[in-house]
Amino acid sequence: MKFQILALSIFLFQVITCNTVFAQNTETYYDDMSFKTEDFIYDPYIKTVRLYPNQQPSQTAQLEQPIIPLSQRIPLLLTFDELASDARVYKAKIIRCESDWTESTLPDMEYLSVYNDFLIRDYDFSINTKVPFVHYKFQIPKVKISGNYIVKVFYQDEENLILTKRFMIFEEKTSVAFEQIPAVGGESSLVSQQFKLSVNYTGVSGVVNPNKQLKVVVRQNYRWQTARKELQPTFVKDHQKTLEFSSLSESQRFLGSNEFRLFDIRTQRKLGWGVDSVRYQNNGDHVFLQPEKSRANLAYGTRLEDFNGQFYVENSQRAEQSRTEADYAYVNFVLKSQKLSNDVYIIGGLTDWKINPLFKMQYINKNGGYYTAEVLLKQGIYNYFYTTVNAQKQIDETVLESNYWQTENAYDVFIYYRPMSSRTDYLVGYRKI
Repeated sequence: MKFQILALSIFLFQVITCNTVFAQNTETYYDDMSFKTEDFIYDPYIKTVRLYPNQQPSQTAQLEQPIIPLSQRIPLLLTFDELASDARVYKAKIIRCESDWTESTLPDMEYLSVYNDFLIRDYDFSINTKVPFVHYKFQIPKVKISGNYIVKVFYQDEENLILTKRFMIFEEKTSVAFEQIPAVGGESSLVSQQFKLSVNYTGVSGVVNPNKQLKVVVRQNYRWQTARKELQPTFVKDHQKTLEFSSLSESQRFLGSNEFRLFDIRTQRKLGWGVDSVRYQNNGDHVFLQPEKSRANLAYGTRLEDFNGQFYVENSQRAEQSRTEADYAYVNFVLKSQKLSNDVYIIGGLTDWKINPLFKMQYINKNGGYYTAEVLLKQGIYNYFYTTVNAQKQIDETVLESNYWQTENAYDVFIYYRPMSSRTDYLVGYRKI
């Protein structure tokens, strides 16, 4: 971040010597400090940002999405690490957004009962780790109305952004029936997943024009980037207060994707799933994953412990203290391949499904040719994909991962509602399939 003091920079240089993670050119990505209403990390020293229901066990909770009912009986917990030796007092602010994630015009007092300026005082220092860090925790305050929100974390003033993270608060006023059906259309039926759904809005009062006042959004594997947002109902049954979405068009179809790749670095005492070897060093262990290949044009195959692209943090020797005693390691990825015309990146929940320069792979033209990247990651289990990215920053996972209609994907559905003459959208229904 731009305000990192010289002493901290020197400390980090000494601790992370020879780490190619910080050697990569990240200027364009991290110099853009403009506020974004999306999951975003504005500083390469901030790691492992998690937002999930504050419940036990923590490892299971981390796989849950930051989506809770308006009752908020189980609050959301934001956690993140900073690679540093000293703690800072960060601030947080809650930003309300509309269904399309544009910032709302509602004043703070209409969605919060307290002053919208929070100090993050809860932090702990890492214990017995080779890579030192400070672990921060912040419990999201209760909000008064349902909808989309952003928690924004910054240092001293709002221009010095650290991170932004999305969360959703929903009301249980609708019921959703969702069904995955065989896709139609020749070859596309082999690589796609079709869905149909219906929404009953009996519990929503004041609906005059359901076709315009209600908005339905469907995600696959919790990815906003590929969500179906402009769904038009096939039938509107006013007497039954039901919207039916039974079209067989592209708007109700996703590429089937593939089962996720996986590696397990919960312990360095033995080789976990996907790990080939470990090199132990005083300033951080280096984990070498098993070399991999493209899965394009291969037969569909299942994968152990698929978390639909997510990950969770755990030190298996000290699971209950994983937040501060799970160490960081330099994870080395190897993808055997000929050189491709487009860049290759690692992508998944570990990158917030973004193209992050820290996860860009470099091509090595020897031993048959391969792509490689070294990434600093906290102990845990990770799902991920390899993807190509063209000059226009368009993602294409098909080249290296392929698509199959049989893939076991997670889906969730959001129902937004804007009353007549209202200034904001409410989230009146949510269902995870």
